[in-house]
Order: sequence, then structure tokens, then C-alpha cells
Amino acid sequence: MKKFLCAVFALGILGVIGYTRISGYPQESSVRSAISDTLGMNVRSGEVLVESDTHGGFHGDGLLFAAFSFSDDSISRQIANDNDWSPLPWSHKLTTLAYGSGTAAIRNGPYLTDGNGTPVLPAVQNGYYFFYDRHSQAEDPRDESAVFRGSFNFTLALYDTDTDTLYYVEFDT
Repeated sequence: MKKFLCAVFALGILGVIGYTRISGYPQESSVRSAISDTLGMNVRSGEVLVESDTHGGFHGDGLLFAAFSFSDDSISRQIANDNDWSPLPWSHKLTTLAYGSGTAAIRNGPYLTDGNGTPVLPAVQNGYYFFYDRHSQAEDPRDESAVFRGSFNFTLALYDTDTDTLYYVEFDT
């Protein structure tokens, strides 16, 4: 009986491996595929500069951060013609999420930080941003005006047209 169960288990594992190879998941980063799907454009041609993900645990809270460098402006042209992207500057609320706001005495944010509290997104002067509120209470996922509530679940992307660099963040609390 033990041999039979081991054989069934082994066949099941081989079936999963075979399925994922056919579907393409092991050949490329599933993060790159997910980002491409979310943004509606192919980021696979970009060179990965950074890719980190702190999601985990029971609720899946964490921060996914990725940065891609592109050798040309083909992504920039796609973004400029996509209504889901807006030209910088971005709103005060998104600035607070990314870099923080307030005075030395009263500070709000930044929220999108690494383990040392340093903002993961660089200051970008020229470019575009993409915002999608994935929170269950979001009435319009493209509207960031209600992003400050009891918890965060959103996707934010920033494209720097000066350096042809795409920054991508998924934040869940």
C-alpha cells in the first residue's frame, strides 16, 4: 500500500511539472508574466533590475517590487497611448504613499518601503504612472482618492521616460 501511494504521489508531481512546462511557467518568471498581465503590456523584453516580494503568511500581506530597464522607448510609446496610464506629476495621496508627506514633527508615510524604511520608488521627474485599487471597498479601481482606509490593496507602476525604466509595486496589508 505504501508503494502504491508513493507511486500515485510521484505521478501527480510529474503531472504538475509537465503541465507547468507546457504552460510556460518555469521558463520565465511568473512575476514577469503577472506584471505583463496586470499592465496589459509585455514587460518580458526588459532587463530585470530588482525583483523582491515580501508577501506571505495567512493573509498574504506584503510588498512586491520589481524594476525593469528597457533598451528603447517602445514601452514608453505603448504607455503614452494607454488610457490606464497618466502623465506625472501624480496626486498628493500617491506622493504620500511613495515618499511620505508632512513636516518633521508630523509625518505620514512613506508606505512603499524596503526593510530599512527607504522608499522603493525613486523620484521621477518625467514619466507616467498606473494606479489600480484592488481593495474590496474600491468603487472605482482607477481612483486613488479613497486609498487611505483601514488597509491597502493596490498596484502602482511608475515609468521613467528619461531612463526607460519601469517600476512596479503591489502592496497588500
